[in-house]
Amino acid sequence: MPVRPRTSPRVSAAGRLAIVLLAAACSLPHLSCMSFWKSIYKTLKGSRTVEEVLADIGPGAEARLLRRFTDAGEAYPPDGAYLVAYKQERVLELWARGPIRTTLVHTYTVTAASGTLGPKLREGDLQVPEGIYGVMELEPNSDYYLGLKLDYPNSTDLANARADGRTNPGSDIYIHGRDYSEGCLAVGDRAIEELFTLAARTGPGKIKVIIGPQRFENGIPVRSGLPGWTEALYAEIERAIRDAGLTERGGRVRP
Repeated sequence: MPVRPRTSPRVSAAGRLAIVLLAAACSLPHLSCMSFWKSIYKTLKGSRTVEEVLADIGPGAEARLLRRFTDAGEAYPPDGAYLVAYKQERVLELWARGPIRTTLVHTYTVTAASGTLGPKLREGDLQVPEGIYGVMELEPNSDYYLGLKLDYPNSTDLANARADGRTNPGSDIYIHGRDYSEGCLAVGDRAIEELFTLAARTGPGKIKVIIGPQRFENGIPVRSGLPGWTEALYAEIERAIRDAGLTERGGRVRP
């Protein structure tokens, strides 16, 4: 049997162009090679719609969610939900919001959260924001598998930035998959599959996200070096958690 000569794999025209552009970008000292490559990679890998992602992950994620909600004594999908994150404890709690009560459904582990305790102040500081946010949109083509985009900066963030004389408080904050963070909350792939599916079924507008530096049971001392408005922000976060019953005393808590 004749031996066929080995051939090199074909590279598409788009792939060849990407390689040339990447080499050019990496030769420029002011341009990040890695960020440029991420952009090129995202373009080449194509995109999926929310519906396509749900067709892929939805059955498995919904089976897990249904089990969690049933165990908590709540209907799925819920009327609304709270996602409450505590940075120091590295947890993200999922609470079902009903007409009478809130119920803790599950506690996810935060796999990565860059920065330290304290609010986000500017673009590039790698801080995870602290405050009360909504979910703006579902991101089916995240660099970190899947994502939920938060409405940071919100009106409070913008007002605090103006008071400080800051002009760029940052943007593009997500809850996403994987275990790497650049100012966002990473929760791992299985968790984001569930949260992505929950947001799609419930409606992003019915999910409120609260991010605090740590649990408030014993009060939170404001670290030195933080802006003067931080104490008022923490009081606002604590009040939102208490008023919604998002504590063991306020909600009906099950394992």
